[in-house]
Formats: sequence, C-alpha cells, structure tokens
Amino acid sequence: MVFQRSFWRLLMASILGLKVATAADLFDLSLEQLLQVPVTSASRSAVPLQQAPATVIVLSRAEITTRGYRDLSEILNDLPGMEPIGITAYSFQNYWRGLRKTVSSPYLVLRDGLEFNSLYRNDAKILTTFPINQVDRIEIVYGPASVVYGANAFAGVINVITRQAAENGHSVQAQLAGGSFADRRADLFWQYRDQDRRVSLAARFDQGDLDRDSGERYEYTRERYLADPALWGDFVNDEKRGGRYRAPQQHAAIDFRLAQGDSEFALQYFSLSTGYGNALAADRAQPLSYWREPELSVYAKQKFTLSEALAHTVLLRYRESRVADDSSLLESVVRTDAVTGLRTRFIRYNYWEAESVSIGVLDDWHWRGEHALSADFGFRVERKDLQKAYRNTRSAEWLPQDVVNYHQFPLPPSPDEDSIANNRLNSDEVSGYGLLHFEWQNALGIFGSHRLEVGARVDRQPQTGSEPSLRTGYVLHRNEWTSKLLYGEAFNAPAPRELYGGWTGSGSSPDLQAETGATLEASLQYTQPRWSLLGSRYRLSSDNNITTFGGGAVNLGQRKVDGLDLHFNWHPTTTMRLWSYYSWMKARESRPDSNNELHYGVIGDSAEHKIYLGSSWQWRDDVTLTARARWLGPRQTVPTNPIGEVDAYSTFDLSAQWRLPTQLPLSLSLTVLNASDEHYFHPGFREANAGTQPGYFDADGQWTGSAGLYNSLLPQEGRGIFLSLTMDWRSAGE
Repeated sequence: MVFQRSFWRLLMASILGLKVATAADLFDLSLEQLLQVPVTSASRSAVPLQQAPATVIVLSRAEITTRGYRDLSEILNDLPGMEPIGITAYSFQNYWRGLRKTVSSPYLVLRDGLEFNSLYRNDAKILTTFPINQVDRIEIVYGPASVVYGANAFAGVINVITRQAAENGHSVQAQLAGGSFADRRADLFWQYRDQDRRVSLAARFDQGDLDRDSGERYEYTRERYLADPALWGDFVNDEKRGGRYRAPQQHAAIDFRLAQGDSEFALQYFSLSTGYGNALAADRAQPLSYWREPELSVYAKQKFTLSEALAHTVLLRYRESRVADDSSLLESVVRTDAVTGLRTRFIRYNYWEAESVSIGVLDDWHWRGEHALSADFGFRVERKDLQKAYRNTRSAEWLPQDVVNYHQFPLPPSPDEDSIANNRLNSDEVSGYGLLHFEWQNALGIFGSHRLEVGARVDRQPQTGSEPSLRTGYVLHRNEWTSKLLYGEAFNAPAPRELYGGWTGSGSSPDLQAETGATLEASLQYTQPRWSLLGSRYRLSSDNNITTFGGGAVNLGQRKVDGLDLHFNWHPTTTMRLWSYYSWMKARESRPDSNNELHYGVIGDSAEHKIYLGSSWQWRDDVTLTARARWLGPRQTVPTNPIGEVDAYSTFDLSAQWRLPTQLPLSLSLTVLNASDEHYFHPGFREANAGTQPGYFDADGQWTGSAGLYNSLLPQEGRGIFLSLTMDWRSAGE
C-alpha cells in the first residue's frame, strides 16, 4: 500500500508535463532501416544488423509489447530453431537447434552482455523473471559464440538489452495484469537523468498456476493419483504440499542502477519460485512441492577513453546463485524385500539447498584503426566458490496408511548446514580473447561492401583444462543482396550439478569432460523496400555430449545437426507488418547399444519441420492488433520414452492494444493464448519414462504404477485470457 500511494503521488505530480509513449514506433522503420539497426551481441562492437557476423534476430520493445508476451521466455515460442518445453506456467527447458540437454542449457542468457545462467545448474530459466518494461530490445544470436562470451555459448546467446535514458527527465512505465490460471503480474520501470547522472529502478512480481483442466489429458498428471490417500496418506488434505494438480509460481525481480558519466553501479536480484508442474509422475511426487532459486548480481563498471581510437571497460562483479533451503519435494519410494520380493511403498519429505558464489573481473578493449580496421580484445578472471552435491535432509520413510494427520508428520530440519565433507569446489577460471574486424569496398573484383571477422579465445578451467575456440565470419553486401559465410567453435563446461549434484532421480559424474563443437553456416538475404527473404543453412557437430540419468551421467559420442531456416518479412502497407519463419532440422547422435557400440539415431524431442507466422496491424492510431501462429510437426522421442512419437500440433495467439482516450497515458491490452484451445503435448524431459499404463493395486495390495519418475508427455495449457493496464509517460523535459 505504501508503494501504491507513492506511485500515484509521483504520477499526479508529473501529469501536467507528460509525454505519452506508444507502440507506434513498430511501424516507423522500413525494412532497409531495420537492417541498419546496430547490434552489439554478435561481436562486442556495434555493427548494422545486416553486417553482423552471425544470423541475428532483433526484437524491439515495441514488438515485445504488441505481441502480448507475458514474460520474456515466451519469445522462444516464435523463434526459428527453438523448441521450448513447457514444464510449469513459468518454467521451461529449451532445445536450440536440436541440442536436447537434461540439466543445463546449451546457450547463454545475457543481460546487457553479462551472463545470468545459474552458476550451479547453468540453466537459463531466469529469463522468465526479467522485468519486461525495462527492456529496450532483445538480440538473439544464432551459432556458437564462445570466442566472444566463453563457455556455454554453444548454440547461441539471448542478450536482453535494457533501456538507457537519452535525455534529461523522468520516465515511468508501470503495468498491472491478470487473467487465466491465477495469473497476476506487476511490472515497473522508472528512470531519471540529469545531465551525466542517471538512476533507474526496475521491479517485477508475478504469480500463476497450472491449467487444472490440462492435467486430466495425460495419465500421470491426473488428480486422482495425487488425491488418493492409499498413495499419499493424509497429505492429500495438506493444501500446501499435496492432494491436487497445482504448482503455484511466485517470481520477483529488482534491478537498481546508478551511473555518473562513464561509471555505473548495479544491484540486481531475481527469485524464481516454482512447483514441479507436470514434470514428475503423480504417483511418485506431488507437484505442489516448492523450488526456489534466488540470484544476486552486484557490479561496478568503469569505461576509460584513452584516445579517439582506444577505449576499454573494466567491470568488477559479484554473483550468488542459490537453491534456497525451503526447496522441497514430497515423494514416494519403493523398497523391495530381498527374500520375499515384495515391494513396499513409502513416502518421505525432502529439503534441498545449494549455494554458489563468484567474483570476477572483466576487462574489454576496443580499438578503431585506420582504413576500417578495428579490434576487440580482453580477458576475464573469475574465482568461483561452488557447491558440489546438494545439501539434502530427508524425513523418515512412512507407510501412507500411517500418515493419519499431516500436521503431525515429522518434517526434516532445514539443510542450513553442510554435513557433507569436502563439499565445496574452488574454481579459478581465466580466459582471454581477441577479435579483428576488417571492412573494405569493391575488392577482388567484387563490387559491394565486405566485412571479415576473425577471432580466437582460450578458456582455462580446473575441471576441464584449457579450451581453445576459433571463429571467423565473412559478410558481403551488394545492392539488395547480403551473403554470409560463418564458422565458429564452442564448448560447454559441465555444471557443478552435472559433476557432483546428482540424487536418486537424476545422476551426475565427476569424470565428465567438456562438450566441444563447431558450426558452419551460410546465409543469403534479398531485401526490397517492402519485403525481404533470408535463407540460412547450417551444420552443427559436437563431441563428448553430456547426458544425465538416474544414478549417473556420461559423455556420449557425437551429435550432428543439419538445418535450414527461412525468414520472410513483408510490409504490405505502412500500417501492417507480417513475418514468418520455416525451420527444417535433422538432429542425430551416437548412442551405445547393449554391446557398448555406438550407433547414430535421432536425438529426439525436436520436430523436423516447424512453421511460424505473425502479423501486426495498426488498425487505428490508438489500436494495434497482433496474431501469432505456429505449427510443429511430429516429434520422435528419446529412446527411454515408451511413447515413440508425439503428434504434430498448431496453436495461435491474439493480442490487442488500445490507447485509452484519457488524459492519463494509459493503454489496455488483451491477450488470448492458444485461442483455439488446442489440446496438445510436449514430450517429457530427461528420461521421460513414466509411460501411459494406468496404475493399480493388485490383490496383495502392491502398487503398480508409472514406469519412471519423469512423465512421458507434458500436457500444455488450454486457452488463456489475460488483461493488462499499462501507464507509460515521460516528463516534458525528456
């Protein structure tokens, strides 16, 4: 309430001098102008999108707004080569260009160029917590980027670039939203500039839950298992821990920044809190259990301009990645009597915790020479204090019929102290990189502008040794044509979770080696004033691919991915934008057979064909309408999933924005997701081995149920309707 009163006082104090910001700038730029938008994520230096040495897609703030995205992870649904697997309302696992990972992510999520993948798990789920109103644009770079960003930039990077005040004055954007599936959101961004002094604050709070109806579409998400006292005792009456198909999400984010001239200080906190959603079989675990991952980042940055040609930036950063000690799981275990062979089912309660921290120094240099020659180079030194295995405390194992009052169930103590000997790992990581950029005109008898980039990097990590990576890219632009030939190498370092953090449900191994890989890509783009077409053909190969499973983890053999992405943009009128993507991909990997011989097979869980369509139409000056649609072909599953293939599906989303005819700078947005209420599934993640055979008690009272812990199918949300109210204003001085 104090926040609300202060907020409205600030609004009314500034209302006389406001400037209304709208989404109309989506229609302001032509296709030629869009290709000249500078991007920085591909090679550290700002270059026009058309000349970037990579395949890059840029989503502006206006596009994010008009498309009706509730959180930033939803952009993955509309990008070629992506395969986001929805686990809960706000949690996902994304397979990029066929790279199916079981724990970590084969790409980096960046925030203004700084990595935010979890220190412990190296996953990218934190993307869901970023405040949307703070975003200026998102640059999605396809292909390996380890030369620029180091480990784990394997398939690409997603760089969320935040807004920076260009003129003096205040600006505020605040959004309140709600809708289906208990969705409630508040998203705020405020910034102020006075000459060289800048200050900003962004915050986001959201909550949501599962689509209760969708749980009845797959056998082991049905509520009848979760609410059965014979399986779970009196926990079926515990509204906080069991008895129903629910998995509440509660996320929070705060980003505070203070800058003076070329100096900047930032304090950033993100907390991702989820239930287990539809991931685990309902006779083995209750999805209402709770998992919380806070992330803290503090940095100080200083830019030094040594001359017109030479500048460098030094950044000192401290990070914390945690699994909070109230993260829990109510699960079942089955014990088999060695003499009689009888199986007895027990239930128990678990707490989990992990704490990993790092402190690092990044020093990046940029040099601009004569004759269109420039260079970026630098180094990074980072000291990581990592946890190995989870801290885990468990209750005693109880027969379900003995849990007659859940209030009296003896919960285990919180794992706030580490009882595991030698459970910390100090990792000193050092890396250095260099990139050279050459630009010239009309050379070698070829008219047009040429750009060549070559780069190299070496990363040294105690667990995997030194990992070199190379990259080169050539871009030729002539009239309406742009062609690119790209080669890049990358590596994934095993995360502490994969090395040491396994438990009975998903293993680890301290003997894992780094994954290594390379991508060769060629693209050709043709641009006219009102339409453009881009085709990108790539081949990705990798070695030592990490796979975790119940009780262990291994480096498998090779993966080979061949793919084609087509991008088509059309501006038929000054008030309409249409875009579409088509992706074809064939992803294979070598697996050991019963004789431990390697054979190639489909990686699994990625569609060979995908189509994405979208259109935004400025119907009136104050109304913008957007439609987004996607079709994914059938997906062959992984060998451990008894469901051999997941059916194709298609969905479409609608969004409308209306700038209200009031003195206040307000707009109303309506978003309808899965507007046709399509009942569809994603394949299960990890082993996905639960199957579809219904569970039952036999004549001896023994339970026969799911074949594994992880569900074979993940039912996705039906139709959802969401309404948001946004205020967007700037003081007259800006």
